[in-house]
Amino acid sequence: MNYRLLMIGVLAATLFGMASPAHAQRRGYRMGPAMTPYGPVQNPTLTPEWRQAGGNPDAYNAIMQQKMMMAQQNAMQKQYQAMVKQQQAFDKWVKDQKAKKAKGQSTDPAYDEMLRVQDAQAQAALKAMTKKSARHGTSKSTTKKAAVSRDSPKTTTNDTEKATASKEAKANPEDN
Repeated sequence: MNYRLLMIGVLAATLFGMASPAHAQRRGYRMGPAMTPYGPVQNPTLTPEWRQAGGNPDAYNAIMQQKMMMAQQNAMQKQYQAMVKQQQAFDKWVKDQKAKKAKGQSTDPAYDEMLRVQDAQAQAALKAMTKKSARHGTSKSTTKKAAVSRDSPKTTTNDTEKATASKEAKANPEDN
C-alpha cells in the first residue's frame, strides 16, 4: 500500500513537472521590448523620430540630440525656478527675522547663528586685511576705513571724494 502511494506521488510530480514548460511555451512571444541589464532595448526604426528622419541615421541622431538638449534645457529651467523660489523664501524669512529683532521679539535660533557666522567672517576678513596691510607697510587707518560692518551704511569712493572736496572748499574759500 505504501509502495502504491509512493508511485502515485512520483507519477503526479512528474506530470506536474512536465506541464509547466508546456504551459510556458503556449504563451508565445512577449509583446514588449527585450530586456537587458541596462534596461529595455527599443528598436529605433519603429519610433516616430526614425520616420521623421526618413530612414537617415544621421538625421535620426540629430533629432535625438535635439530632443535630449530640449529635455536638458527644461530640467535646468525647472531647477533654476526652484532655486529662485527657495531664494525668495529665504529672503522673506530674513526680512521677517530682522523685523522681529527690531521689535525686540525673539528670533529663530538659526537666524541668530547666521548672524554670529557673518560677524565671525567679517572679523576674520578685517584681521586678514590688517595683516596684509601690515606686510605691505600701509597704515592701519586706511584699513579701518575700508572695512565696513554689516549694519553701517555703505559709502562709495565718489561720496568720500565729494565730502573731502566740500570740506576743502569750506576751509579755503579763496580758491573758488
